[in-house]
Amino acid sequence: MRIFTPLLLMTLCTLSFAGYAQEEDTPHDYYVRLTSNSYRPAVGSGPKGEVKFSFPKHPELTQVFAQFGVQAFDFTFRNAVVEGLKRTYLMDVKTRNPELVKVLEGAYGHIFEFVHEMRDFEPHYAPNDYNIQPFNTSWHLDLVGAPAAWDITTGDPSIFLAIAEGRKTGFNFTHPEVANKIVGNVSYYGTEPPHFHGTAVAGTAAGDTDNGLGLSSIGFNCRMYTLYGYNPVVQLDSLLNMGIRVFNMSFGNTSGELVEEEAMEDAYLRGAILIASAGNDPTALRSYPAAYDHVISVTSVGDQMNHDKVIGDPSTAHWHGSSVDLVAPGHDVVVPINSQSYAYGNGSSYAAPMVAGLVGLMLSVNPCLSPDDVELILKATALPVDNLPINAAYTGQLGAGLIQADAAVQMAQSYASALPTIPKLNPSFHHYITCDDDLDLNLHVSGTRNPLSTHHQWNLYEQSNTNQSIDQMAWWQVSPNGYNRDTLVFSTVLQPNTHYMVKRGVWDGCTPWFERRQYNIQAPSCFVQFGYALDAEPDANGCVTEYKVSGENLDLVDRVSFILVGATTRSYTDFSLPFRQPIAPYQDTQITATLHFHNGKTYTLTENIPTCDPLIPWRSAVEETLVSTAELSLYPNPVMGEEVQLQHPASAHLAELYSLTGQKLMEQPLRASGTTPLRVADLEKGVYLVRILEKEGGGSTLKLVIE
Repeated sequence: MRIFTPLLLMTLCTLSFAGYAQEEDTPHDYYVRLTSNSYRPAVGSGPKGEVKFSFPKHPELTQVFAQFGVQAFDFTFRNAVVEGLKRTYLMDVKTRNPELVKVLEGAYGHIFEFVHEMRDFEPHYAPNDYNIQPFNTSWHLDLVGAPAAWDITTGDPSIFLAIAEGRKTGFNFTHPEVANKIVGNVSYYGTEPPHFHGTAVAGTAAGDTDNGLGLSSIGFNCRMYTLYGYNPVVQLDSLLNMGIRVFNMSFGNTSGELVEEEAMEDAYLRGAILIASAGNDPTALRSYPAAYDHVISVTSVGDQMNHDKVIGDPSTAHWHGSSVDLVAPGHDVVVPINSQSYAYGNGSSYAAPMVAGLVGLMLSVNPCLSPDDVELILKATALPVDNLPINAAYTGQLGAGLIQADAAVQMAQSYASALPTIPKLNPSFHHYITCDDDLDLNLHVSGTRNPLSTHHQWNLYEQSNTNQSIDQMAWWQVSPNGYNRDTLVFSTVLQPNTHYMVKRGVWDGCTPWFERRQYNIQAPSCFVQFGYALDAEPDANGCVTEYKVSGENLDLVDRVSFILVGATTRSYTDFSLPFRQPIAPYQDTQITATLHFHNGKTYTLTENIPTCDPLIPWRSAVEETLVSTAELSLYPNPVMGEEVQLQHPASAHLAELYSLTGQKLMEQPLRASGTTPLRVADLEKGVYLVRILEKEGGGSTLKLVIE
């Protein structure tokens, strides 16, 4: 395995920057596929706030990224179903440098499966005859039977078309043909100045129709999202996640790319209907993305269904070949441009959105059509045009023929498609329970997103009766909104320690209803969750002298009522934090605290007060080597008479006699002789403790039994 040392790194960087001219300061992207996602770099910030990528296990690779100016390493295909895309990233660098590819694929080939340069795309248009009046604005709609299709449907506003454009083109969002029809834009790398191409394509697909000005559009009431990016082919994911299914791509490149091909396959598997312009150069090779599998490739015809713009002049034709699927009007089509004006446009760029708009009408009458269903219907209802004398040179190169909107919509309306298996709806969800300020238990649920689903329902049941729901949350949403709520909360307040069951169902209006159930959902009361308790506060001798109320959110408590049980029963109330209650050691045996909350709820805590044993420090003192056991004793022990003799060292000066409850009963100064009598005639039978104290401090304890 080759090792790329820092010295080699410096050499390569010096040569590469000196040997290659620096291009415009725009992001130059690469497709990067890792051999494993475990190699994905960590992202941080440099000393000047710049993005910094690091590879902890490969510090020299961290230097490579820094010196080659890597600015971004984006995981674009998060929701991909194609396996390779799950390990593919988009890498941005400040300046293009072929040496970077050589280094990553060479010295670090075990990490980087490949690094491919992302290509730019050219729009497929050939504009001419700007602002020529008068316009024949409707011939292209008449040619494909749009008015008859509108008798069936004028399009559903809930059906969205995505108009994708490359970075060299853009949109004029203020043009009256699109201002009210484009409802959102997804932009990568900023926004270019308004460009007529994107405006023209959008206006052709689903421009504002029946509004008393401008022109009509085949998509009529369907609405649009726009996508602007350096390479929109691999940037469809955000719109796919919104549930948008129809994508128009009026641009192309004459060579294919593996990542782009996989991105098209991935979108198709996730339910996308992909439409692209076939290209304008009749002498070129195939154009991509139109030539990829699962992409409907569309080329142009004129008002006589002529493929040549100038009949008989093949140089005026647009691309044709075996990869073409359909044709649509693309010669001298009236399109909206900038400055709220119109022009004749030429290019397969305008043929493709005619198909996209028609697909919008088809989904309006049958939203359950799969991508394969749509392509089958379009081709089955198309009018062959390669058998016309004016197209004799293009036999077998114009696909199934000219789209027929009325026939396609009619067939879509009655078409019983096979239920698609992809994308599958996922009814899984998570839940958690919280306490609010009223100390009520609230159940939160969070479900997996399903962009294509239109119905979402959550049902709450008591587990003892799952035949009758006690709460329900339901949404009927239409793409591109889908299920876009992170968390939902049932309005029903849960009862503590009660078992519940939640059922979540999702539906897209086409596939069967999917549901998931989760049982044994329960939680203790908020009082328990907040941890309310009585904490004992002991003194230095270990005797409890006070209790304090503890727990979370004590600010919700207005007051605490205490009851002490012992020799007598007493009541107290504390109105302010911290809630404390002193007790009488050796006397009180039980404490009860009732918490009164601001909303009127109460919670009661009860604790038995432990017996206070003041002799604990005495017992520990026995271990303090004060006197030997030979010098310290009681006799007789047990004693039945009135007096007991205490033998002690001369250094001891005082004896104290205690009951086992800690009550001191007597004390007796000790004689210097070492033997002192203790009178016990007035004591009852039982066990007592005698503590002998030293003059220098400390002491020892003996047990005395009186019979």
